[in-house]
This record gives sequence, C-alpha cells and structure tokens, in this order.
Amino acid sequence: MNKVVLIGICLASLVTLGFSSQYKCKIHSDVLTAIAAIEGHPKREVGYPYIISFNKNSDMNKLKKDERWFALDKRTIDCTSLENCISVYDELKQLKVTNIDLGPFQINPMFFQYDSSVYFTLEESKQKACEILTEIKNTKGWSWESLASYHSSTKKHNEAYQNRLKQYVAKKQNTKQQQQQVAAENKVSPKAEKTLRFKVNVRVASNEEL
Repeated sequence: MNKVVLIGICLASLVTLGFSSQYKCKIHSDVLTAIAAIEGHPKREVGYPYIISFNKNSDMNKLKKDERWFALDKRTIDCTSLENCISVYDELKQLKVTNIDLGPFQINPMFFQYDSSVYFTLEESKQKACEILTEIKNTKGWSWESLASYHSSTKKHNEAYQNRLKQYVAKKQNTKQQQQQVAAENKVSPKAEKTLRFKVNVRVASNEEL
C-alpha cells in the first residue's frame, strides 16, 4: 500500500494577525501569519499592507515618480497609505502593468481579481489569502509542497518557498526552546511571547486515511 507523508502544521500563538468575528477561516491564523512573514518585505513589519512588488523589474520604471510612493528595493515600492496604493494601482492598470503582487499577502491580480482596497487592507487581504489556501488544501491536500504552491507551482520556485517556510518554522521552534531553557534555568515562567510558536507534526499515513 502506498504511503504518503502528511505534514500538518499545528500552531498556537499569543499574538497573530487576527480576523474579525464576522469571518471564520478554516486555515489556522498562524499559517497565514507565516505566509505573511515570508511574503512581506524585510524592511517592514509582518502584515504591513502598503506594498506593491513588480515581477518584472523594468515595470517599476513606468510608474510616475511622485510623493505617493518610494522604492524599498529594485522591485518593491511602499505606497504609504490605502489611498495612495489604490491610486498607484489604478495607474499601473492604465499602463497595462499586471504582473504585480499586492499588499501584505502579495496577491497577484492577474489570477485573483478583487476590489482595489481589498489588496491593501490587512484583514480583507488575509481573508482572501485564507480562501486561496483553502482551495489549495481542498484540491491538493496539505503538505509543504501544496502550502508553497500559494507562491508558485513551478518546481524550482516551489521548492525554494518550501525551504523558506521550513526555515521560518524552525526559527520559531528554536526561539521557543531557548525561552523554555532560560525559563527552566531561572525557574520562572516565560513571559508572554510576541512571536509565533509552531509545532510541526510529521507522520506516515495510508491512502485510506486521507
């Protein structure tokens, strides 16, 4: 009987990117926070929404240079506010620049079309990212590969994204273990964490269990 490796991410945190009570997401909030951490720009905090990234660097040069935005690097701009981001995005549409990634979850409007404000609003963008991941989970199952297909299904890019996810999870696990060790040595309870705490469970299951 064929065996498959199921990688489930069981996560618990004290501080995450939260949803309102009006929306119930079946993807754990910490999975989405991990996605936001990897998709986000290193010069901005996790969940910062006013980001536009260009998948073709030269497209950035087509944009009118003004006070609405400034460059973070050769392919990413900070548009500083919801109003500015919508204005810049509207200009990009007029310029026929479509291969871009928007907001805290870097959603590409070539594949997922929403109202402009959705891309640049944390909670709404997170809801859409949850819907995208839910569809991935329902069609591809739950594995590092399927989770990384949020970014790309191309083997090279998918594997690179898997590695980034695993490194992120490992870093959070190590942080937790270090805090527990320090707490044990000092015989005090660890203080409330502002970082995510992850537990990765790997098991082998038969096809009938899927």
